[in-house]
Amino acid sequence: QAADQLDYLVLEALAERDGHAVIAMGRTTEKGCFCPANTLLRKALEVIVKAFPVTLIDAEAGVEQINRQVTDRITHAVVVTDGSKRSRDTLEVIAQMLGPERVGAVENRSREGVVWALPPGVRFAGRIPEDELIRSFDAQGTALWDLPKDNPALLAADAIVDALGLAPVGGA
Repeated sequence: QAADQLDYLVLEALAERDGHAVIAMGRTTEKGCFCPANTLLRKALEVIVKAFPVTLIDAEAGVEQINRQVTDRITHAVVVTDGSKRSRDTLEVIAQMLGPERVGAVENRSREGVVWALPPGVRFAGRIPEDELIRSFDAQGTALWDLPKDNPALLAADAIVDALGLAPVGGA
């Protein structure tokens, strides 16, 4: 019965809008062992994965969630990179950990004419252009849900999601 109650609480914590459900996993800022928090997170993900046909996890940058096996049930990883060396190195480590055939790369804040090499076997999923409106929303704390449907970055994200075989993020 405690397990059923936990399942219920996890699903109740989801915020739903436009056919999508979101849960904020948060991050630990305390020192010490993360084992209890990671165990709870892993169990919450098991509930969510069963409840939805597609589960997207927006994890902290880096490989910590994979190292801690919080995301051990994932079938594919879409790594969002900014094209920096550190970001490309992280992409390469994730591709080595999961296998490159299970990893796709998205270049975020892409600038016209900038090209970078992917690790062998990693699928390129697309680019999201640098966008002043998103920068403004971020500075003001405005939710990206409120972007206009014709925003270039949102349209690029929709195209990436479509290419990956998922439902569009813009609700179109």
